Amino acid sequence: MTKLADCDIVKRDVSRAHSIAQGPHSIAQGPHSIAQGPHSIAQGSHSIAQGPHSIAQGSHSIAQGSHFIAQGPHFIAQGSHSIAQGSHSIAQGTHSIAKGPHSIAQGSHSIAQGSHSVVQGTHSIAQGSHSIAQGPHSIAQGPHSIAQGPHSIAQGSHSIAQGSHSIAQGSHSVVQGTHSIAQGPHFIAQGPHFIAQGSHPIAQGSHSIAQESHFIAHGPHSIAQGSNSIAQGPHSIAQGSHSIAQGSHSIAQGPHSIAQGSHSIAQGSHSIAQGPHSIAQGSHSIAPSLRSSSKKSLIRMGEIV
Repeated sequence: MTKLADCDIVKRDVSRAHSIAQGPHSIAQGPHSIAQGPHSIAQGSHSIAQGPHSIAQGSHSIAQGSHFIAQGPHFIAQGSHSIAQGSHSIAQGTHSIAKGPHSIAQGSHSIAQGSHSVVQGTHSIAQGSHSIAQGPHSIAQGPHSIAQGPHSIAQGSHSIAQGSHSIAQGSHSVVQGTHSIAQGPHFIAQGPHFIAQGSHPIAQGSHSIAQESHFIAHGPHSIAQGSNSIAQGPHSIAQGSHSIAQGSHSIAQGPHSIAQGSHSIAQGSHSIAQGPHSIAQGSHSIAPSLRSSSKKSLIRMGEIV
């Protein structure tokens, strides 16, 4: 009985070798552990808890600041009321939270949830494995989602929102530019104030809009509305399924309508206007290029008018 008691004493002494506890109700457990501050707790080898009510649990875990919590090996919590949970997780900033292995939350009220998630910026949120939120009030939700810029939002797996107030919603959606929006899977919006809505739409150029499936809008203020519609050129408009507007200020309205050339207009299903300032109005109407502004050739249903 005496030998067993001696062995227990030795074990307790080894577990507290070189441990330091400073402050009322402070606890340091583990070799080289340090607890400094009232009600501070350091548990694990080389763990450090500094500040009132700070908690460091796990080998090499660090909690610095009042009410900090670091739980897990190699955890770091720095800032009042910050929480780091998961191996190698880091929470820096007041009320910051890092949950998941290798998660990083930097900035006041920042939240990183998921393995290898990263948050940099005040009030920003990253939820999902390998998600990244950079910038104040940025939000990245979904695995591998990226939100970069103040107030940017990326929601969906592999979604990317780059630019202030940019929004990417849907898996693999991409937004690049200030105040641009991509809503739907595989959407692409590139440029300031772009809007892409529908499956696989593409909007490229300032203030361009792509709405519906497989839409493409290239150029500033261009608009593509309808499945497989294409608007290429500044201020170009393509409205209707498979409609095509190519050229500045060109307009194609109606299914399968085509307007090619600056200021060309094609209105009606299967209407075709080719050349600058040409006009085709009515279904299946065709208008060639105009040679002068005074002479206007307009062809409807195969008849010259």
